[in-house]
Amino acid sequence: SDEPCGGLVWLWPDTDPRKNSITVLEAIKAAARLALADVRGAASFRATALRLWGWFENVGLLGDDGLVLDHVTGSAHGQMYCCNATCANLGPQAQGSTVHGAVCKPRGTTTWTYNQGMLLGAAVELAELTGNATYLRVGASVLDAVVSKLTRVSDGCLTEPIGLQISSTECDANHDPSASAGGDLFNFKTVFMNELPHFIAAAADAGVLSSGQLDAARSLVVHTANAAWASRSQPPFPTADVCNEFAHTQLPSGGFPKFPWDFDRVRGLTCMDARTQVAALSTFVAAASLQALASS
Repeated sequence: SDEPCGGLVWLWPDTDPRKNSITVLEAIKAAARLALADVRGAASFRATALRLWGWFENVGLLGDDGLVLDHVTGSAHGQMYCCNATCANLGPQAQGSTVHGAVCKPRGTTTWTYNQGMLLGAAVELAELTGNATYLRVGASVLDAVVSKLTRVSDGCLTEPIGLQISSTECDANHDPSASAGGDLFNFKTVFMNELPHFIAAAADAGVLSSGQLDAARSLVVHTANAAWASRSQPPFPTADVCNEFAHTQLPSGGFPKFPWDFDRVRGLTCMDARTQVAALSTFVAAASLQALASS
């Protein structure tokens, strides 16, 4: 715990102090899983998982629209001048300051899909750890919000709240077309799709999801898988592909497909790397997993 905010330690405490949902939810899931494994210190891991979940709920990271917000901040303006986002060492002039004091509230945050997915994963582990289906009900509410607010109108595909912003047609370490979101924006679906089948299985067993909610979740995955497959490119790849790493050693026709960012070829870009390939693969696996669950 890191005072005065609680939760985990501050990220970037001297420049833009924040505590991210993804790291807290990952810690909750890991601690709960270790407690379930009955490893040495299991009681402590259980207490940690429950404490962090309590912090997550109380600090405001579940938004009014039902979606998980990205982070809480340590200041109102994104700057801090001490190492733990407090004013304790700044002298009398800073005490009680609304400018430099720790805020510990969401500030201009975004509802990325991977945060929604990691909440589903944490909810599964906590429900199993405690026998309390309340965690799954929270997850079901988040899933409802994802279905209604994070799907593309044109095809029902899972999408991010902020689209791809391209500032350069070069595709290399210095000109990454997804760098507007830290270079990993379109791998976020992978986390969501990895966690969703486990959540659906647990929530269905607990009787938490209605038939309508189950159908909506399956439809989301199917539409996303269909969009991914429809957006694929297969060799020989077009010259318009700014990330065609096979320009000089073209692959033969009929080779493995590659998938564009956000499973959308409207922009004419079919850039591929490990992020886009894994996102597509995780979506296909999720679709197969939910189909198997429906048949069992």
